Amino acid sequence: MIRFINKRPIKKLQHLVHSFYFQSFNSDVQDNSGLIADDGCYEIMLVKEENGFLRAGSYVKYQIPKTYTIHKVEQPFGIEYPNSFNTFCIKLQPWANALFFSDDLPQGVIDLRIVFGEEISRLHDSIFSTSDFSRRAEIAEEFIIRQNMYLSSDTKFIRKVCQEIYKCNGNITVKELSGVFQISRQALNKLFYANVKHTLKKFILLIRIRASIEYKLANPDISLTSVAYMFGYSDQAHFVNNFKRLCGTTPSSFVKNRSYSCNDLR
Repeated sequence: MIRFINKRPIKKLQHLVHSFYFQSFNSDVQDNSGLIADDGCYEIMLVKEENGFLRAGSYVKYQIPKTYTIHKVEQPFGIEYPNSFNTFCIKLQPWANALFFSDDLPQGVIDLRIVFGEEISRLHDSIFSTSDFSRRAEIAEEFIIRQNMYLSSDTKFIRKVCQEIYKCNGNITVKELSGVFQISRQALNKLFYANVKHTLKKFILLIRIRASIEYKLANPDISLTSVAYMFGYSDQAHFVNNFKRLCGTTPSSFVKNRSYSCNDLR
């Protein structure tokens, strides 16, 4: 069984948090690859079990602690688990990534006790002490409020840049964004990375790939060739190559397996 539940946070937190979600996997299900379609948002991940692994790139594998985030991990990446995998996630808004996570963190799967201390362990225990998703979301909202985070003027500007990228489904260039916001490409790239922890070019590609696969999942009768053209690719081969580089498989295989983290609320 694969179960997915998600919701938006209360209005006062929507500038920091994109959504909360709970996802449950069982290894008996054959149509889940565990592959992740990254969307550039850092996530505060809480896991019930201690038997999962994150595989990254071609060779690296990290054991997943009960509370973690992924920092500067080579793509593609995916989740492995022997029996079951139950996770509750606080998905941040991408422009808030740097508010919660600094570049001083080591590369890889980060135990969130390094960032939040034992407060994150208490959050984990509270989240999994109830099976009610709404209550879990309320507990998570209380945790975020306690962090007392505010957006700077630079971060508010990068929020506008991200929203423009979302509006275009990633079908926009750095040069075009530079023109829209009347800022040099060099300055825009520097400011974007400082807040989002991804280069602007990579973030655009992540959103483009994510939007294309979500569109295909919602419209299964449309061919992948048509999807590629709709999202600005000159041919299907270019689309497939980009997709494989980021997700580790072809778009058709990803759709067939309904891989991990396909769901969104934008």
